[in-house]
Amino acid sequence: MKKQSAAFRVSLEIATLITIAFLGAPPRSFAQTNAQRNDALMTALQKATPKLGGQQKYLSGGLLNALNIAQHWDTLKARLAAAKAAGVTVRSLASTGVTTSGLASRITGFTQSETSTAWCGTHAVIGFNDTGSYLETENLATGGLSLMGYAQSINASGKTPTFTDMGPVPSGPGLFVASDPVVGCDSTGTFYLSGVGLECLAFVQNGNLVECAPLESNVTVSVSNPGGATFGSPNVAVTKDFTTHTLDKDWMAIDTVNNIIYVTYTDFDTSSPNICGFDDSLGFPVQIERVAIEIVSSTDGGMTWSAPTEVSHVCADPFANPNSALTGSQIAIASDGSVYVAWEAIGPGGADPSVREIDIAKSAMGGTSFAGVNKVTSVNCAGDCVDGILQGSIRILELPSLVIGKGSQSGKLFITWNDGDNPQPDVVLTTYNFADVKLVSSSDGGVT
Repeated sequence: MKKQSAAFRVSLEIATLITIAFLGAPPRSFAQTNAQRNDALMTALQKATPKLGGQQKYLSGGLLNALNIAQHWDTLKARLAAAKAAGVTVRSLASTGVTTSGLASRITGFTQSETSTAWCGTHAVIGFNDTGSYLETENLATGGLSLMGYAQSINASGKTPTFTDMGPVPSGPGLFVASDPVVGCDSTGTFYLSGVGLECLAFVQNGNLVECAPLESNVTVSVSNPGGATFGSPNVAVTKDFTTHTLDKDWMAIDTVNNIIYVTYTDFDTSSPNICGFDDSLGFPVQIERVAIEIVSSTDGGMTWSAPTEVSHVCADPFANPNSALTGSQIAIASDGSVYVAWEAIGPGGADPSVREIDIAKSAMGGTSFAGVNKVTSVNCAGDCVDGILQGSIRILELPSLVIGKGSQSGKLFITWNDGDNPQPDVVLTTYNFADVKLVSSSDGGVT
């Protein structure tokens, strides 16, 4: 397996030091405080501009909020410092509900969303986006930032289970645990929590300035003690250069029989060259964006991870089909260890972005090679099919939920999604698509 953990980071830090020495940069110190690291990470995010084009609208709300926090970093830090100076207790609002705290805003301290639940025995853990977690982690001695929280139940198998807010999902020096938590647990009762985020692989100090180099987009997996009461610092499952890759919308599933953890995500890839090639219609080559569903796996409890395997991709030409995308992947594990991945394809094959479908692909155990993609069904986009939001600025896509049956339904695949199949006249937009929830199933491994 390709290790992408501490050893991987150390080698990149050494390479950074060699580069600095070669360029003749002035001496630097590497004894930065966590606050300096956070500042350097946010400054790097402020300067970085991912070339997402039409795919920007398909990024998850949690990741967009994380990037928004970076842009407001100086103001938020000043408000947080003022609140602490005034004796305000800084904590998440998840356990009490959102209040009119002087720190609450539409950027931070406001929203808990996108819950994910895992239940093993008497214990259960719920993970969620939590904009208040930023307030709690900004100045922790452990370093890093978090926008995710979690809650635990120790009586989940009872008639009236209760949950306790456990605070933010821990981060680590140079890490920003940003959004889209997915929780799972194994046969030992150990819980795992994946999420997308950002990180600095190395920090350099020049005078009084601490700089982040390079800036990475990543997917992390945090591991709990049995029972899910506490999580350790996250392990990086996959990390890529943020200037050419934006990783988003992760999903996780655990094969408890073969002890394999799988994580999928979408890679918005503008690296040059890539498999999608160039558009030279303007008289000079412009890189065509590769938007791919990828998967990584771990056989040692989330400590080290495989190299990414591509499940499927589309090429989003910035001139011909700038809105094509794949997103919302989910995973199901069959009894023989086979791995199924389903997702939504938007504008497949260069079609108009209002043309959408749900696809599925299958791999043998290990998830190292996926056969051809099967189209599950066409779907109708909800809302106005233009900006990815419903009226009232509520974000919406038609993302699938995938599960494999047990008991009398053992081996049968089920997919459900929201389908904008109910168009109605609209005085502003001409037509607006109201949604129904639909369900399909397959008894032949996703072929039909």
